[in-house]
Amino acid sequence: MIIKSFELNKIDLDNKHFFLLYGENQGHKNELIEKKFKKNLKNIYNYDESEIINNEENFFSNILSKSFFEEKKLIIVTRASDKIKDIVEEIIEKKIGDLTIVLNASI
Repeated sequence: MIIKSFELNKIDLDNKHFFLLYGENQGHKNELIEKKFKKNLKNIYNYDESEIINNEENFFSNILSKSFFEEKKLIIVTRASDKIKDIVEEIIEKKIGDLTIVLNASI
């Protein structure tokens, strides 16, 4: 489903776990991430796509490990491209309920 940025208020973001933000306006995308996704979350992890691809094992151990005090995790992947597709599909198959992933891509 494609949703324009002005339509984000119409949907419940808490029930969704994967988001793709794309386009040229990096400032607007960063503002959306701050206002919509980072609110009330303490466990926020920022990755560059190349970090995930180069060290996939470390990435999976981070998202699959759960601390007693952690509730939800937010993973923000910058400079995302189609190279990360297989990794995202693997995460979807694992059905991790307390994880939200935001893929921040260019055009």
